[in-house]
Amino acid sequence: MLETLNRWFDLLLIHSDDRLLPLDETFSRFGDIRIPMVYTGFVAQRPDLEKGRALRDDLGLPPGAKLIVASCGGGAQGIAC
Repeated sequence: MLETLNRWFDLLLIHSDDRLLPLDETFSRFGDIRIPMVYTGFVAQRPDLEKGRALRDDLGLPPGAKLIVASCGGGAQGIAC
């Protein structure tokens, strides 16, 4: 995979935030990537505020309470969550 990446690709887009979970913490061969890398942040649709209010009501959360929804994925990092 690394040989293909380094030979045929010009840029690696990483759909994450390096302040939260940098790729080098989950990919042991990070140092072997020879092409530029750019963290894109998280790609998501604009939130539906009405659905958010309904979910907070269903969960019994007061207005303004913080709510985080996370998906860990299916690899080793997902198991660690």
